[in-house]
Amino acid sequence: MVKFNQIYPITISPTHYPLKTCINKPTSLHSNSCPPYFSPLYLRKNEPIRLSFETPFDSELPFFSPSYRTMASHIVGYPRMGPKRELKFALESFWDGKSSAEDLQNVSADLRSSIWKQMSDVGIKYIPSNTFSYYDQVLDTTTMLGAVPPRYNWNGGEIGFDTYFSMARGNASVPAMEMTKWFDTNYHFIVPELGPDVKFSYASHKAVNEYKEAKALGVDTVPVFVGPVSYLLLSKPAKGVEKTFDLLSLLDKILPVYKEVIAELKEAGATWIQFDEATLVKDLEPHQLQAFTKAYSELESTCSGLNVLVATYFADIPADAFKTLTTLPGVTGYTFDLVRGEKTLDLIKTSFPSGKYLFAGVVDGRNIWANDLAGSLSVLESLEAIVGKDKLVVSTSSSLLHTAVDLVNETKLDDEIKSWLAFAAQKVVEVNALAKALAGHKDEAFFAANAAAQASRKCSPRVNNEAVQKAAAALRGSDHRRATNVSARLDAQQKKLNLPILPTTTIGSFPQTIELRRVRREYKAKKISEEEYVKAIKEEIFKVVQLQEELDIDVLVHGEPERNDMVEYFGEQLSGFAFTANGWVQSYGSRCVKPPIIYGDVSRPKAMTVFWSTMAQEMTKRPMKGMLTGPVTILNWSFVRNDQPRFETCYQIALAIKDEVEDLEKAGITVIQIDEAALREGLPLRKAEHAFYLDWAVHSFRITNVGVLDTTQIHTHMCYSNFNDIIHSIINMDADVITIENSRSDEKLLSVFREGVKYGAGIGPGVYDIHSPRIPSMEEIADRINKMLAVLETNILWVNPDCGLKTRKYGEVKPALENMVTAAKKLRSELASANPPPSTTIRVHHSSLLFYLRKNEPIRLSFETPFDSELPIFSPSYRSNFSSKFVLGLMILFGSARFCFTVNERNSNLLRIFKVKFSIRAMASHIVGYPRMGPKRELKFALESFWDGKSSAEDLQNVSADLRSSIWKQMSDVGIKYIPSNTFSYYDQVLDTTTMLGAVPPRYNWNGGEIGFDTYFSMARGNASVPAMEMTKWFDTNYHFIVPELGPDVKFSYASHKAVNEYKEAKALGVDTVPVFVGPVSYLLLSKPAKGVEKTFDLLSLLDKILPVYKEVIAELKEAGATWIQFDEATLVKDLEPHQLQAFTKAYSELESTCSVIQIDEAALREGLPLRKAEHAFYLDWAVHSFRITNVGVLDTTQIHTHMCYSNFNDIIHSIINMDADVITIENSRSDEKLLSVFREGVKYGAGIGPGVYDIHSPRIPSMEEIADRVNKMLAVLETNILWVNPDCGLKTRKYGEVKPALENMVTAAKKLRSELASAK
Repeated sequence: MVKFNQIYPITISPTHYPLKTCINKPTSLHSNSCPPYFSPLYLRKNEPIRLSFETPFDSELPFFSPSYRTMASHIVGYPRMGPKRELKFALESFWDGKSSAEDLQNVSADLRSSIWKQMSDVGIKYIPSNTFSYYDQVLDTTTMLGAVPPRYNWNGGEIGFDTYFSMARGNASVPAMEMTKWFDTNYHFIVPELGPDVKFSYASHKAVNEYKEAKALGVDTVPVFVGPVSYLLLSKPAKGVEKTFDLLSLLDKILPVYKEVIAELKEAGATWIQFDEATLVKDLEPHQLQAFTKAYSELESTCSGLNVLVATYFADIPADAFKTLTTLPGVTGYTFDLVRGEKTLDLIKTSFPSGKYLFAGVVDGRNIWANDLAGSLSVLESLEAIVGKDKLVVSTSSSLLHTAVDLVNETKLDDEIKSWLAFAAQKVVEVNALAKALAGHKDEAFFAANAAAQASRKCSPRVNNEAVQKAAAALRGSDHRRATNVSARLDAQQKKLNLPILPTTTIGSFPQTIELRRVRREYKAKKISEEEYVKAIKEEIFKVVQLQEELDIDVLVHGEPERNDMVEYFGEQLSGFAFTANGWVQSYGSRCVKPPIIYGDVSRPKAMTVFWSTMAQEMTKRPMKGMLTGPVTILNWSFVRNDQPRFETCYQIALAIKDEVEDLEKAGITVIQIDEAALREGLPLRKAEHAFYLDWAVHSFRITNVGVLDTTQIHTHMCYSNFNDIIHSIINMDADVITIENSRSDEKLLSVFREGVKYGAGIGPGVYDIHSPRIPSMEEIADRINKMLAVLETNILWVNPDCGLKTRKYGEVKPALENMVTAAKKLRSELASANPPPSTTIRVHHSSLLFYLRKNEPIRLSFETPFDSELPIFSPSYRSNFSSKFVLGLMILFGSARFCFTVNERNSNLLRIFKVKFSIRAMASHIVGYPRMGPKRELKFALESFWDGKSSAEDLQNVSADLRSSIWKQMSDVGIKYIPSNTFSYYDQVLDTTTMLGAVPPRYNWNGGEIGFDTYFSMARGNASVPAMEMTKWFDTNYHFIVPELGPDVKFSYASHKAVNEYKEAKALGVDTVPVFVGPVSYLLLSKPAKGVEKTFDLLSLLDKILPVYKEVIAELKEAGATWIQFDEATLVKDLEPHQLQAFTKAYSELESTCSVIQIDEAALREGLPLRKAEHAFYLDWAVHSFRITNVGVLDTTQIHTHMCYSNFNDIIHSIINMDADVITIENSRSDEKLLSVFREGVKYGAGIGPGVYDIHSPRIPSMEEIADRVNKMLAVLETNILWVNPDCGLKTRKYGEVKPALENMVTAAKKLRSELASAK
């Protein structure tokens, strides 16, 4: 029965028209002869049509199949540029002032109309709107919310093109907003700049207007938005806003705008709405997931009457995010990427909620390969059994924005390759074909053609090249590092290149003029000869070289006039690649790229760039860069074959680029740039997958240049990403120079160097943004360079733009580069003035200096009395202390031997005076804290004697004073500069802080005044009438601290002067110390609510009450002469909430005036592996390195042992191996032999190893048989010749009555097994 007001898609077959019977009225289905209750019909063979009825009736239609059900199909989003880049040209014409806003709007309206009509005609049920954008969908959301940064001077009202494009591109007076990669794609979005003071308002009605526009064309669409939570998670704090600002705190401010938009859409007749919440596929914190629940709970009532679809894409959705998503209130359906998110299928099969719609993304939205329809249909049929026939919708895996538009426009691709492909238009047809098949109307011919194409691709000899596969396989087993370290290479290169400090260069491309494009186009069309083409390109190269020489740029480029695109150019010359005529994909704004298609194994038939690079080098005496695109970028910016792992394809490309690098070097090119602009964008969205990707990606880069000479300088370039979290992988690339995006992201890159990352290679953070037409001033560029010099060494810093200049005009490029070079020269001059040639004398006065003589053996020189002396070899800026008499004596004693003073590197030219080699730098050393018990547990015995009443308080204090004195003297004698005080404690440093603050719980009956031993030890140990305070573990150590008990009624007061007294005590001994405190914020975070106080009490609310006490202490220390103070804020290494992080800023802002000239270290000792996985690699690198430093100089006959206890070492076993100890003894018995499991799993360990055979932390004495059994378990996975037998740990806490029999049993077990092994042999 056909019902009133329903829409019925119907497939008309040849037997169905003309229809003789239609509701008891003879008619045929032509639009001119339809009865009045039919709408116009689109009639195409085997294509769907829509019938709508204007008057109510029930009737049987003989051409309906009884089993027919509605076909449900959906497209997440669609390319906006147009099949022939119509939007690109309209935008650029408008920006150039050649066309009006109205012209741009008309072109855009035509594009939208054609897209909607195309999907409607094909039969897509859920057609998206508001996916069109003049620049970027995130920027569209920013305009909808009225979140315009103040610098653009927007005064409210509907946001127009002037403000919109100023945010996107900048203007003459202000720069653009930051642009960064959209997840792991090559698309870029404009990053919102938000803060607590942003006033959100409904400032762009684009979404509603486009919905109405489509409806007027007879197409009912699904308006699509960037979801509110993802929008905030993709934003950044605006300039001037604390970096720790919680962007999700703005949720309550943006939701009212979303509600206004939704209300207007409902009023306009919308029935579905789509929120893209793609951040759900990332690793999110619990509070971030909670924000989704909060947002959709808040939107639920507004969305009532609407079907709400939430779309995720680009990866598997984690289980916790899946649970959050599928329990969101008011949500009707969910879109999942089932191409890249294969594991999501398991979640759907086990826990998809009943009654909800599943939009199954089985058609790849990010690649151009034809769908395996049979495989997808099988997946869909399995899902149909889970979610129900009426709840399954066929969809794309993501927006089709990331694919080319229409294969119909590709007239030059051969038929075989073309049969393997599907662009956006074809993917729409694939979606519909799958929906039809699922509905019981499978197009057998279409499916058969698809199956034939799949088989053709699999078997084609064009795809497989055995020689290439063998060469790639041979790469395994080497990490392909250059033989010499980067420091030595840079020295060799500088001798050859003779560059000034702050050398200037550009990234590669120069403006691509209309004339230049015409020449390339005509050459491709064979309208001009090769000779004419070469002549035209040569003239362009000469013009670019001449311009750079006029500007006085130091390292030149040839401008790349012969290249259309940095990836396509190389792909056209490599085997295994195919190319399109119109396969354009949007990168950002109007910028489009035409990615090559990698369909087969890759190799380089001949040299690709040598001809042009050598031509350019012959035009100048300055270094000319050979310009190449790296293997990872070629991979990530291509449509990559999906029939083998991506890394295998990448290794093949790397070998091809390696051949080109070596040919360039042979041709005399001494600087070669291998761009890896896309290395970061390929990083998987899930942290667990990062290490594997970075390993093969960085390895691929190293393969390209492993064979070059030390004097050949290898550059690389990266752009528009956040590199801070992969900086160690970038260092691991081992390039000589890296140029990298910096200017548009508020110098975010520099923050990693401020945080202490050391980078020894050359580096050029971009000094201006080439993606904006704005010309930066010389002063602005100089200011940027100065910011870089604050964190980077002068001798490694390069000066360059952010990226290539291809998209700019010469009228913009020339003045910008002039300003850049002028700024570099100005700073060179200033640096030279600040560092004049060294004078012949210096006055020196200090206390000690360390000399390394001969084989780096240290000799320490100490001076008992202060003196001044003139030394003829040092620059005036050096400060140290030794007598000229001694220097002469040293010279006579060691003759021509090499020796090192420690002076700064700028003085190295002075060393020729004595023909000796110096490496001079000032010594700065620091100890965070020191054991307080004494070398023979002196404090332990003194405490226990005092507690037992066997000695007096004075006795205890005397022992303690002796211990402190010996510790300070020991550090001073060794030469430590920053020696800690107030790290000594009679019980615990946190309890010391509690006493300093007078935060004594009432039960201890303290009545004020200086807290003495009675109260102190009662809190620590309890007494006859009241229990002790709680004790718990100090972070992840075996140390325990006394937990403060706090509440709103605690009266804090300065009740212990221990810190000041100890500082004065040390000073009286001639030792200037750094008083150490538990930091105020960490103190509160380590506390607990006192008994009777609500568990939810905010302990940080007490910050204002404890800071006055800290201020009193600081003031006393300043008066006593302290110049440094240390606050241990170890909680900073934990996962903290934004409000907790803000407490640190508040605390130290409050303390700033009190500390005055005192610098406050926030350094915190972190014993063991960091709490965050992302920091493991860096920690393990320097920690292992530090261990190796300790024993690098010993003889082979000296055996180095190390010991580790009570941790799970399995996940860092390779780092343990990397320590290179001769023997490691390690905890094993108490952890159920977890350690042995790694050896069972195949890890090979060649050094000596002693997994503990019994637990020393228990008084239990293990039997000989038990120990022998443990050793046998070890022998099952470890070689006999490397196994040692030992306890788990030291025996300090045990009694001799326990130790002796346990060790007897251990030795007996070892002897027994030795005998058995000998007998067995």
